[in-house]
Amino acid sequence: MLEIQQLRTDLDHVTRQLAKRGYVFPVEAFNALEAERKIIQTQTQELQAQRNAASKQIGHAKSKGEVPQRSWPKWRHIG
Repeated sequence: MLEIQQLRTDLDHVTRQLAKRGYVFPVEAFNALEAERKIIQTQTQELQAQRNAASKQIGHAKSKGEVPQRSWPKWRHIG
C-alpha cells in the first residue's frame, strides 16, 4: 500500500518503483489533486481562525454581560 506522505515527499522514487512493476502512476492528476488539497486546507485554516476569533469575541461579550446576538448569525455557517 502506498503511503500518502511518501508520495508527497518522494514522488519520483515512488513512480519509478511502480513503473518497475508495470504501473504508470498518474503524476499530473496527483499533483493537481494535491494542489487542490492545499488550497482547501488553507481555506479551512482561515475559517477556523475566523471561528476562533468570533468565539473569543462572543465569550468576551458574554463575560461583560452583553448579548452579542447580532454577530452570531454571521458566524453560524462557520461552526
